[in-house]
Amino acid sequence: MTQATPITRSPDPIDDVLTVVAERQPEFEEKRHIPRDVIEVFKRAGLYRASTPKRFGGDPLPPARFLALIERISAVDGSAGWVASFGSSLVYLAALPLETQAELYADGPDVVFAGGLFPVQPAERVEGGYRVRGRWRFASGCTGADVLGVGIKAGEDATGRPLTAVLRPGQVRIADNWNVVGMRGTGSHDLVVDGAVVPEEWTFVRGGEPTVDEPLYRYPTVPYAAQVLAVVGLGVARAALDQAIAAGGRAGYTGAPRPADRATYRIAVGQAEAQLRSARAFFYEATEETWETVVAGGPRDPTGRPVCCGWPPPISRRPPSRSSGPRTSSAALPPSPTTAPCSAICATPPWSRSTPSSRRACTTAPVPCSWAFSPSPASC
Repeated sequence: MTQATPITRSPDPIDDVLTVVAERQPEFEEKRHIPRDVIEVFKRAGLYRASTPKRFGGDPLPPARFLALIERISAVDGSAGWVASFGSSLVYLAALPLETQAELYADGPDVVFAGGLFPVQPAERVEGGYRVRGRWRFASGCTGADVLGVGIKAGEDATGRPLTAVLRPGQVRIADNWNVVGMRGTGSHDLVVDGAVVPEEWTFVRGGEPTVDEPLYRYPTVPYAAQVLAVVGLGVARAALDQAIAAGGRAGYTGAPRPADRATYRIAVGQAEAQLRSARAFFYEATEETWETVVAGGPRDPTGRPVCCGWPPPISRRPPSRSSGPRTSSAALPPSPTTAPCSAICATPPWSRSTPSSRRACTTAPVPCSWAFSPSPASC
């Protein structure tokens, strides 16, 4: 299905990714997707085998390590980080029968999976599988995918959780309709399927019981999918705040004092820095705690405490409010017009990327905000 891609052997494989992403950012915006040759760079860095089971040649990474990689990419370009984050999506496919997974990884562990799961569409039950028709939205990364998933319900399954049907790209038409402000490079086009028959063994319940017994597949699946998108916001926020700090040290054209010489600016930047770092620390701390529990063989949430595994953490989404106190940082939003320099309104990099991308990321995520602090996701 996909050829094995040799992993980069540099001291830090992600360096190659960051270099390429920085050089190709304008192209992502223009083409409205991440080109396939850049996806190959992601593969060589091991991003698309980071959730492939070991038994099929993968190199599954602990969630916090993978999230940190996506955060670094997102600080360079949010769209690239968003698409690279789907290197985690193979945890879903661990719910497929082992024989199906063996076929999926027959040509190597570097498999790119993308999908448009919503709105869930009715499918016709046929002998051995399902006849699938419909249109699905927000299929980020679909133009570079090796396999694609769509959400379906059929017959008796219509009363339970929906299935995801896995198709080859030749069975799916990509409707080129992703034309937005912010996150343009994600290529989140619609998917259209017209009567393709999908064998039952190529369908699974999203977040269903895995057939692979390895620690990563015991980690809460749907919350993990939310985390890899939430961390894009942290990366974009870091970039936006760094841009504000750098711009604040430059003199304006009016001859007025530099923003960095103004107390109001320094206070605002300090608050944003503290809020961003606290959001980030809590995000990774909760991730590590959950992972340690999973590795130890315990339940996903042994105490019944809330688990911060959702999209997006409230602390990384809402703007500050005087009435409610500090509630966020630039984890989702860049510095406000009152603290950012005039250049923040320009339609040129870097502000032209960080400002709309941070806002678009908050509205594109495919899971409810209520999952940010959800009870133990035993059914996820």
